Amino acid sequence: MKKVYKIEVDCPNCALKVEECIKKLEGVQDASVNFMALKLTVDFSDGADEQKVMKAAQKAAKKVERDCVIYF
Repeated sequence: MKKVYKIEVDCPNCALKVEECIKKLEGVQDASVNFMALKLTVDFSDGADEQKVMKAAQKAAKKVERDCVIYF
């Protein structure tokens, strides 16, 4: 299941780092951040709890860039 979220990230380098962190999370098959569109696309694994994964994604993103916000 793929979902698209709005994300606030300050620079392309941080967007790439956030993307890499989210890809490593349990329940995520793939993820991509489009810096220009400020969109995060997450492809969830079968049976993954979307809310749990996105809370973990927000926490991981904050470690990379503390101003990063994912709207889910």
